Amino acid sequence: MRWNSDCTFQALFIFAILLVPFWETGDAISQPESEYNRVFCDQHGGVMEYVVDGGRVDCLIPGRYAVEVERAHKWAEAVGQSKFYSIRTGETPGIALIILSDKDWKYLVRLLETIQHDNPLPAVWVISNSTLSSGK
Repeated sequence: MRWNSDCTFQALFIFAILLVPFWETGDAISQPESEYNRVFCDQHGGVMEYVVDGGRVDCLIPGRYAVEVERAHKWAEAVGQSKFYSIRTGETPGIALIILSDKDWKYLVRLLETIQHDNPLPAVWVISNSTLSSGK
């Protein structure tokens, strides 16, 4: 099979889904973004709010990723910030997208379509309220 952009997108989508723990969506109660960031960063052994020239990385996973944690509807902002923080830290860009309802999945699809040709390919995680439950 020849590797093309369709294969890349399919691989990205599968990659993102495999990184997702079992969660519930629907009418989830939203928590402050900082709480999702705290739990995500703790679970991955990262450093929260790592200061770089021009900003703060939500979660720096040393030797691995510069992660931007963002609500689903702000996916495009997360793409830009993760790339900027990647440049500033020398780490691979990462995006942890907060998915709280079934309506939020369209933003994950948009994100994956947008980054499919990036090099390096950003890592993508999905965070939900079940992530908070498992991280406390």
